[in-house]
Amino acid sequence: MAMQKTSFEINNLICSLKTLLPLANSHMVHFITQNIFESLLPKCIQEEITYLSVAEANDLVLGSFSNTKPHNKQAPQLCDFLHQTHKLSLNESELCLSFESLCKHLGSRGLSECSTHIIKNLMSVKKSHEVEMMSGIVDALARSENCTHIVDIGGGKGYLSSVLALKHNMKVLSIDSSHMTSKSAIKQIPKVEVGTEALFYRALLEVYLEKKLHPANGLPHFRVGKIAKKCSSFQEYVHKSVQRLGLNIQVVDSELQELYDSHSESRKQLHVFFLLRLCVAPAIEGLIMLDRLLYLREQGVQDAYLTQLFDPVVSPRCYAIVAFNKTLNGDSQTAQ
Repeated sequence: MAMQKTSFEINNLICSLKTLLPLANSHMVHFITQNIFESLLPKCIQEEITYLSVAEANDLVLGSFSNTKPHNKQAPQLCDFLHQTHKLSLNESELCLSFESLCKHLGSRGLSECSTHIIKNLMSVKKSHEVEMMSGIVDALARSENCTHIVDIGGGKGYLSSVLALKHNMKVLSIDSSHMTSKSAIKQIPKVEVGTEALFYRALLEVYLEKKLHPANGLPHFRVGKIAKKCSSFQEYVHKSVQRLGLNIQVVDSELQELYDSHSESRKQLHVFFLLRLCVAPAIEGLIMLDRLLYLREQGVQDAYLTQLFDPVVSPRCYAIVAFNKTLNGDSQTAQ
């Protein structure tokens, strides 16, 4: 019955996501040149966004991650879009346990109370929150199942492994396929996230390059890298991009300023559009997690649970699967 219900939810979610895939798959580089805002959003939502400030749009989107229905008299259609999109997340699924319900269930298995530790100096607020919650669960599961060693597959920069080893006194092996990621794990370099200003710079650069190069069949796929965070202005960003791409273009700062000023509305549109794309992400994550849950159950692992482990506002990819796999001798082996 559980397997059938999981399969049913997956099929329903796939059908609902079909209309949202163009939004999710859109490339922000072409936001201005391909007029993505007008081509992918309904006219009524476009008009409502025009009357909203960036702050109001931020409040609506962040509010949509909670259980409160978004409300703004100036943007009823946008609010409905956010509400309907939120309903596709795992928060609305009976298959997803709350963290409290999961702890209660695991407690019936003799699971010890989770302990938490935060190393704030090495991590961002988001990463600290994730590691705090995850390390507590892993430690409790390991102690309840008498595990002596932990293998962190896809360990990235080693934040979780470090806390498990240093604060929980566990023997941990962290494995990652990327040599550079594993190397940076030793150095403990925090991740720097690029904001929508960088996305706007890149989209506007595409406009500028089309104007200067006049490509007959469209621009090639230029890769300028994450240089926006090192630039104090759009002019500096273009100069560095042109130099990195090796293009023979005479860059005039006054021309760049005029281009930047003429697209002030595009900057706001890109920001709100990017927020709307973020709202689709939980539904896509939910589909992936349900598919993994179904796979476990198809393999005979019925003691598997899907839960919201993190605060979605702090950490958008907030779901986890906790499963217990029975070995041949009847003992349980924990998998997470």
